[in-house]
Amino acid sequence: MRYQRIELPNAPRAEHLKAAASDYQAIAITTTREIVQRYQQTPDYPFIDTKLSLITGENFPASDPIRGPQAIYGWIQGRGLEALAGHARWIERCGIDDLLADQLRAIAREVMEQLRHMRARNAGRLRFFMFPDGQPFMLDAKGQPQPYEVTADYPYGFSDLFSSKGLLPPPTTWATQRLKQRHSPIYRRSKTPFGRASSARTKFLSIPTIALNPRRGFTRMAHL
Repeated sequence: MRYQRIELPNAPRAEHLKAAASDYQAIAITTTREIVQRYQQTPDYPFIDTKLSLITGENFPASDPIRGPQAIYGWIQGRGLEALAGHARWIERCGIDDLLADQLRAIAREVMEQLRHMRARNAGRLRFFMFPDGQPFMLDAKGQPQPYEVTADYPYGFSDLFSSKGLLPPPTTWATQRLKQRHSPIYRRSKTPFGRASSARTKFLSIPTIALNPRRGFTRMAHL
């Protein structure tokens, strides 16, 4: 598919909108492929990475404290998971590119696993700013990152909301047998596919995350 730069008239009719939809499809597929390509270029960086200038196409400097690779935004990764799930379903449903849909699922599995490690490190929470190992940080008066610790009584925030929303769709879309076995009590409780029943959703969020040193979670989980 090619971008044709279709312009809508002031009073567009159905045929105009249908023609313009092909451009939106081309934009979505091109952007999605770019996200996949960027992810595959950094095999030791299990995060959705769109930290580049949309004007120049160049990556932001690695030394940038908030736009470099060492700054992970919990809510962006959570919303990214949701987007990967939706785009994989759309691409497969429309028969556009099965390989691309599979690549999105593979990325989402690894990002989801990494977010679970980061939540485990922080008493079940994600923060706005984090280092890749899950260590939260804030910016000091000079704009430099300063780490801090999160305890069990720490308040939840928007990063938790968005990441939870992102963690819900994947099991219905690309749950692996390993993930099913890990959460087998949920499958026994629910008669419907995992993630559809409200009780299953609630239970999923309350399950303790993987019991391992979360600082080791920065390595890609190749066994999934």
